Amino acid sequence: MIILSMIWSKSIMNYIAEDKYMSDMRTVYMDHAATTPVRQEVMEAMIPYFTETFGNTHSVHKWGRDSRGAVEKARQQVADAINADPSEIFFTGGATEADNWSVRGFAMQNKKKETILLHPA
Repeated sequence: MIILSMIWSKSIMNYIAEDKYMSDMRTVYMDHAATTPVRQEVMEAMIPYFTETFGNTHSVHKWGRDSRGAVEKARQQVADAINADPSEIFFTGGATEADNWSVRGFAMQNKKKETILLHPA
């Protein structure tokens, strides 16, 4: 039996967690829009950037240049994977920033048109 955690409120999940019968059930994380687990090979590839090469990519010192090189390498890899030009690849800090870029880009492209953009969120 599977319990979908996002369906129940925290208080219900706490009640279920205390129930000996329910504690044998398998839970499944369903909120991947908020955060997603990292694959092991991705984590291993990123460890040097969490521990050794963590400079600000906009800095001119060695750590910044090394970090910038890693970002540019990743940009090229993504571009190659989707048959794009690296200049078309942008990395954002999260979904909200990416959504804002999309909305602003749409608005800028449609400045002279009467356009109404609606979103259920």
